[in-house]
Amino acid sequence: MFWQEEAYRKGAPYLEVPKLMMGFAEIELESDRPEVLFKALAPELEDEINRSAVSMETGESFLRLRIEGSDLVSIRAALNTWIRLLNIAMEMVRI
Repeated sequence: MFWQEEAYRKGAPYLEVPKLMMGFAEIELESDRPEVLFKALAPELEDEINRSAVSMETGESFLRLRIEGSDLVSIRAALNTWIRLLNIAMEMVRI
């Protein structure tokens, strides 16, 4: 169930709930230094994107990206961008 539907069922007014995203993709990457990757990618989260949203989470040995989009094209475009950014960050961590 999407979080918007759940909030609506709990009585939250529909207009106060943010726009429902069509879908999402998650990328989970195992890493010895996920916090370094997080710090390298964090400034990219501040970019304003109209049709998609990205969130990051780290654990002891992983970095997880969640990309939500209003349509399949926006999800694919955001995935392509973030995969490239991840590759660059991983190369820089190796150096």
